[in-house]
Amino acid sequence: MAAARVTAPADRGPADEALEQVLRALFDEEHEHLFERIEDIVMRVAFDFSHRNQIQAARLLGISRNVLRAWLIRAKAIAAVK
Repeated sequence: MAAARVTAPADRGPADEALEQVLRALFDEEHEHLFERIEDIVMRVAFDFSHRNQIQAARLLGISRNVLRAWLIRAKAIAAVK
C-alpha cells in the first residue's frame, strides 16, 4: 500500500521548493538526530541574518524571544546573564 502524499500549499515559491529538495537530500543521507541539526541551522542562520538581534530573529521564526533566547543559551551562542 502506497503512503499518502501530503499536499504542499499553493503559495509555494522557489525558496520553498529549494528547501524541500535539500530536506529530501538530507533524508536520503539518513543523518542521526536530523531534526536537532535542522533546528540548529535554522536558529543560527536566523540569528546571524538578524545581526544577532534576538527580537528580530524571533519574529523571523514566528517564536517568542524567550524561546529563542533559551535555545541560544543551550547552544552556547550567547551567555546566560544571571
